[in-house]
Amino acid sequence: MNSSKVRLGEVCKLHYGKSLREYQNLASDDNCVRVFGTNGPIGWTKEALTDHSTLVIGRKGAYRGVHFSETPSWTIDTAFFTTIDEGRLNLKWFYYRLCLLDINRMNSGGAIPSTSREDFYSVEINAPGLLTQARVASVLSTYDDLIENNRRRIELLEEAARMLFREWFVHFRFPGYEHVEIINGIPEGWEVCRLDDCVSFRSGGTPSKAKEEYWQGDVPWISSGELTTMRVCTSQYSVTNDAVAAGSRYAERDTILAVVRGMSLAKEFRVGIVSKRVCFNQDIKALEPDRGVEGLFLFHALFDQKEDIRQRATEASHGTKKLETSVLEGLKIVVPLAAVRRQFIDYVEPMHAQWDVLFQQNRHLIEARDLLLPRVMNGEIAV
Repeated sequence: MNSSKVRLGEVCKLHYGKSLREYQNLASDDNCVRVFGTNGPIGWTKEALTDHSTLVIGRKGAYRGVHFSETPSWTIDTAFFTTIDEGRLNLKWFYYRLCLLDINRMNSGGAIPSTSREDFYSVEINAPGLLTQARVASVLSTYDDLIENNRRRIELLEEAARMLFREWFVHFRFPGYEHVEIINGIPEGWEVCRLDDCVSFRSGGTPSKAKEEYWQGDVPWISSGELTTMRVCTSQYSVTNDAVAAGSRYAERDTILAVVRGMSLAKEFRVGIVSKRVCFNQDIKALEPDRGVEGLFLFHALFDQKEDIRQRATEASHGTKKLETSVLEGLKIVVPLAAVRRQFIDYVEPMHAQWDVLFQQNRHLIEARDLLLPRVMNGEIAV
């Protein structure tokens, strides 16, 4: 495979993203565009910052990734978006090539880990001809197309569950509602409870980073930056059982995890429900449903109040935000009769199960693509 060396600064420019005051968790209509942050898609908005395909490269944060946007998008100020020399690079091929670089080693040395543009521009890569680049991109894109299709299906499942919750428990149009009297603003027999009447609160922690053996286990360790999906089961960091005993805490299936401290609270309240045993750090609270109200119902009740909860966060040190435990404890939850909750869970449990299946499919697809990626790029496998 004939190729020539090029410096990234000769063929690519990094442009600063722009802050975005508000964005949506889900697309409200077909005109929405994806919002990208340092770790990938984080929501949707109406206006595009770039009206063309682009790469998004993480600018700030402990872990900074490379992401591809085929359609118009918005990049926030924790990331860069790119323009390239299209006479020398195929954008999709370039995305795959950058996936082989360790962006996180290109650090500017500040208090907050940040990608150094100078380090990025100085990197040299081998670039084959455009026809070869296009063939390589086509092979690898087959995997990404399947991954994106599954991601969209996951979003539709999340939206369907959210809308069902609102229909039943916000608008009170649950099965049989026509025959139920509304008393003091809620259906007869229902209760308004404090969240601490429904769950126990647990704090997490970080095992010692000085003990490398702690970080070679198989228990996913969830930080605020990892809590970005509705279902929680994986992390880039995994620890041993000894590490959990020494500095963290387990969260079992159907436990709710909520971010209570961090920069993300300025934009959103992150909450997820555990689908497989994990542990978690001190910026997260675990809400264990142990008072007779199901975790799946409580998760959707909190998810529905995400924006109201975020607005109750206060300033912490270094520009971060925090949610006092007392705020969460005092949250009001409308708790329906057990039979109505059971009906709701019977509807949404299969949605969550399908979410898990699609998520696992994507993990396998990503692993297969990542195994193929270097071999195709270096010409070991001809295309």
